[in-house]
Amino acid sequence: MSPRTETDGGPGEDVLDLAARIEARYAGTVAVYRDLLKHTAAQRHINFPDPRWPVEDNPLEGISLLDPGLRVRVLHSYQDGVDLGSFPPGAEVLALRIHVQAFSAMFPTRAAAHGQLLDTLSDAESDGWARALLGDHWADHSYELRLQKNEDNRRTTRALTAQRVYVLLLDQHAQPMLAPDNFAFERIWLRVDSGRKVPPRSSTLTERIRRDGPYANTEAIRDPRTDKDGRWRIHVTGPDRAELVPLANATAHHLIRGVRIRGAIDTHFVPLRVHIDPTLLWVYFRWEGDPETYVLTLRPPQTDSDLRGPPWDSPGAIVGEALVGWQEDLRTGLRRHRGATRTPVGALHLSGPTADD
Repeated sequence: MSPRTETDGGPGEDVLDLAARIEARYAGTVAVYRDLLKHTAAQRHINFPDPRWPVEDNPLEGISLLDPGLRVRVLHSYQDGVDLGSFPPGAEVLALRIHVQAFSAMFPTRAAAHGQLLDTLSDAESDGWARALLGDHWADHSYELRLQKNEDNRRTTRALTAQRVYVLLLDQHAQPMLAPDNFAFERIWLRVDSGRKVPPRSSTLTERIRRDGPYANTEAIRDPRTDKDGRWRIHVTGPDRAELVPLANATAHHLIRGVRIRGAIDTHFVPLRVHIDPTLLWVYFRWEGDPETYVLTLRPPQTDSDLRGPPWDSPGAIVGEALVGWQEDLRTGLRRHRGATRTPVGALHLSGPTADD
């Protein structure tokens, strides 16, 4: 099923007018910033899969055109996008985010506002600032993330969600593309509820979206090792999870779901099977380019006394910590560890106690 995304017609005249005025007013800054974004898109080996903080260097900033009581700041962040959906084999994808932030004009700078962002910028002006920075061709292919804004009163969370965030996918030639129909918007930023396709100005792209929808069909290019949702297809063996004690059952559930997410550990990590023992969970996997089959193990909690407290205080947290630990270990040479042992089925066991599987 395609991710839920709102669609509109073309951009309103107010958006185009605002974008033109912003671009004219800040022509020098916009030109320099666009060159920076093109350089970023042309970089190879983006080596982090998760959202990063916005880049604070040389932002586009000025007083709102519609509300003189607001100051607007536009900046970018990015991450490797190839594991966020199904793309053609060999594709190198950059997920570029544009952040449109507003704060009171009584503060001379964003730093002086101390995280007090105001979620009062109009849709039209937000789109206008993003389009002014990106230019029509890139902006036409972008999506706005719809963020959940009322579930957390912590200042840091409010600062991350009281802004507009747009995402644009760029190939290795800095050419924009529509998101695939199994694109994981929820992995792009915090508390993403859905996406909104930014209305394109191009009549050709408008007609394509009207005909085929706001996503690229992935049926013909999907990795055969993945399911329709773009996540890894894995086998689950061993007793039925329902036979486990509740805490172990929940841990197995989170582990299976976690390792299916492409890039959750590393883009080279390809899970094959999760084997369930009542007291030990086994994750069999391959590493792209390596013919060896490896296995990692996780001991699930059996009783509340096995929960060690934060951050190991729930099945989901335990799995999350395990995935982070495995990521670090695998990226720093765990596969070459001399203490690895061979299991009865021939896999190389990298961590945890040995046992018959």
